[in-house]
Amino acid sequence: MAAGLRKIGVDYVVSDDFAVAMVQEQAAKAIEAKLAGGGTVVVTNSPAAVKFVNSNFAELAPEMIVCDSAQQAFGHYVKTSFAAAKQLDAAKIRTISITNDNENAAEAHESGSVDFVVNARELYRIFLRTGVDLKKRRPSELDSLAASASAERTGLLAPVTWQMEGEAGEQTLKLGGEEVKAAVAYNLGQSRKLLDDLKAGSAAYHVVQLNA
Repeated sequence: MAAGLRKIGVDYVVSDDFAVAMVQEQAAKAIEAKLAGGGTVVVTNSPAAVKFVNSNFAELAPEMIVCDSAQQAFGHYVKTSFAAAKQLDAAKIRTISITNDNENAAEAHESGSVDFVVNARELYRIFLRTGVDLKKRRPSELDSLAASASAERTGLLAPVTWQMEGEAGEQTLKLGGEEVKAAVAYNLGQSRKLLDDLKAGSAAYHVVQLNA
């Protein structure tokens, strides 16, 4: 895919790994500080989940940690640190996010995190219109934008696969040298269940991650 994107004029093609690592580091620091005060920490980087909490669990909203999404971290990094390092005019840089869901597009529209969001189906049509046959393109390596990609990964706020049914996921995180129990909600139904438990005082987790 990288070769195809370069063929249609994209100058730099990168994985979002470095952006995810940046977000995880930001989240880990915020959660460590919050856990020191006791109780359960609610964290999300999903704009839809933030709206859901504000509408349905307003009393929990002030306690929620809202982190940047990987898309927001990517867009900000490219137009600040990367632009400065490459001596580029940030106003002339156009950022494109290749995604598999519509939440990223809604986020970009509301926050301006990136300039364009293209899903896989739209990208396929672009390749068809421009005559790019990926089977005939020589594989091309991804570019590297930041050393942050090598940062320690906690697993927190990593991209998740949306699912309609089933239980929220569980994971053990290592924060500040200690292990904490976390729950990951993959959709708003699971988010509601976890938040209901939190309101009732029966939450069995130190950290609850919400996704839409």
